[in-house]
Amino acid sequence: MWTPLWGAFGEENKMKQGFLITNRLTFKRSIIDELDEDGIYINQIRPIGIFQISKKDFYKDFSNVVKSASWDKGIYHYPTFPSWAKKYLTNNTTDNNLISVKTDKNVHSVKIKDFIGNEIRNKIRELGKLWKNSDSNPLIDNDIKDRWEQLIYEWKDTKEMPLIVRKQSGIRGSEIIHSTGRKIIITDNSFSQWIYSNVMDNKTYSLDEIKTMLFKDEIPMCFAIKKEDVSKVKYRKTIGQYSVNSRGWKLCHIDGVGLNSKMKIAEIEIAELENHFIKLANPKNMFLLPLEIGSLGEIQEFINEQK
Repeated sequence: MWTPLWGAFGEENKMKQGFLITNRLTFKRSIIDELDEDGIYINQIRPIGIFQISKKDFYKDFSNVVKSASWDKGIYHYPTFPSWAKKYLTNNTTDNNLISVKTDKNVHSVKIKDFIGNEIRNKIRELGKLWKNSDSNPLIDNDIKDRWEQLIYEWKDTKEMPLIVRKQSGIRGSEIIHSTGRKIIITDNSFSQWIYSNVMDNKTYSLDEIKTMLFKDEIPMCFAIKKEDVSKVKYRKTIGQYSVNSRGWKLCHIDGVGLNSKMKIAEIEIAELENHFIKLANPKNMFLLPLEIGSLGEIQEFINEQK
């Protein structure tokens, strides 16, 4: 999810957005178009750091972005941070958390306030380590995880199989057709819980078995179906017995699975949806927390210790 900082470049420039705070490398066209040739585009990426690039270098080194359909619609997200772009990352622990931004031939300082501080962050990391090594943390057979990972990648590469996508604005259980012709099923976290429930029970399936289960509507895609949505959904299986919540757990993802795009799913690049599906469905990208401390699974410092 990207967060605009309004007026960050100063009122005299009439700039409504200074830079973006996002969970992954993101380019927003409306901001870059407003910069002069030497203007600097800033993207603070949680938890990677601050990405800073001139407009000139952006068009030189990110020509693939400019040529994409996503750019035509105004925003481009990288599913994973490209390793070759690390040269544009700056230290996000500078004195007073100030970064300089140049636009319209003026330089302004933008202050990024850290309300938490290193002492508290270190304590959160300690909690993460404690849980990682806790006897209460469920032990999962690595072989089971390996087999599920292999299945998920095989699923992704089989184009006649639908991709499962979690998008907050979609109707859970509905099926749409992507611009490439591939079917897309909308889910909430039920699909991930179904997978991890099977992992906990040491159950695995073949791709053919998954096809049959989809055909028979045996894989849950939602916690519950609203009355007004019953006629709109193809997959009506609800989480039921596969809920890890009912076992006292909260299921968390290590690498975020939020599909941060305002575009229609049918128009999002298929490679981005495939990457999203892998992160959503791969049990190696999941961990459990007791429900009573489940909110810790939303804090990046804690999450990092589970990798």
